[in-house]
Amino acid sequence: MIRAARPLDVEPILAAALAAFAQIPVSPPRPDLARAIIADCVARSLALVADREGGIAGSVGLRLAVEEWSGARFLTDRWTFNRGSPHELRQLVRAARSVAAHMGIPLRLGLYGADPRAARLYSMIGGKPIGGLFAF
Repeated sequence: MIRAARPLDVEPILAAALAAFAQIPVSPPRPDLARAIIADCVARSLALVADREGGIAGSVGLRLAVEEWSGARFLTDRWTFNRGSPHELRQLVRAARSVAAHMGIPLRLGLYGADPRAARLYSMIGGKPIGGLFAF
């Protein structure tokens, strides 16, 4: 089930995000900074979770962004992770697309891991690749 993240979800999202970041070649995030980012997304109703028995299977945190060259607004992810099935990732992306559609702006999700299944899934559900981003 996909739902809006709640304040009680901040710590489980943080733990999963830190584990996900440990698998990609970026500077390790500072837990205090990551916690503040997650809490901000939750407070703004811009964090979604794939909830299932036993905990959170995945999550996406969104933020409003502006194209530097055109000034056009879009919604993009601050994090996306999925420890569940491809079906749960698909549901998370669809829910994020709904948020963007409700706001009347496009959605762009980044791919930061090396798993090619995520790129295939994003393409299958209508994402158009733009380098490491997918536009919906």
